[in-house]
Amino acid sequence: MAIDRQNAVADARQDRADGGDEDGARTDASPDVSAACAQVAPLRLSNPEIVDGGAAPGQSATIQVTLTDTGGRGYTMYPDVVLSSSTPGVTIPFPKTQTAAVLPNESGPMKWRADFAPTLQGGMQVALTAEVRGQAGLLICSTDDVLSFSFSVQ
Repeated sequence: MAIDRQNAVADARQDRADGGDEDGARTDASPDVSAACAQVAPLRLSNPEIVDGGAAPGQSATIQVTLTDTGGRGYTMYPDVVLSSSTPGVTIPFPKTQTAAVLPNESGPMKWRADFAPTLQGGMQVALTAEVRGQAGLLICSTDDVLSFSFSVQ
């Protein structure tokens, strides 16, 4: 299945620039917390694909994105990847998925189930966005790497 990719979402970056994220979590911090959040920066997302099922009306599919540590240090504080869709009729029942760690220079799959309403029309584009998040204490840390992609309903 062909998937279109964009590696930037201006609205998400602007929300972070305003001191928060699209969920309202504060992302501004003291220098100590900022240093901890900087550890999340080398985590990157790539290769979105449907690995099980299909994007068809009334069906479910498993969507997978690859999470990679590009900084060589690894990240062991349970990074999250949050998947969302702006397309009406597309539901991600559990939008946040988590892994215990990403080892230095390693990659791993992150997976979600997506449900497609029976009212969706074949050929329409489904828009999805994945974003890495980590944690420094109670602060949610986000990277500038937002992976936006789309695919067609079958």
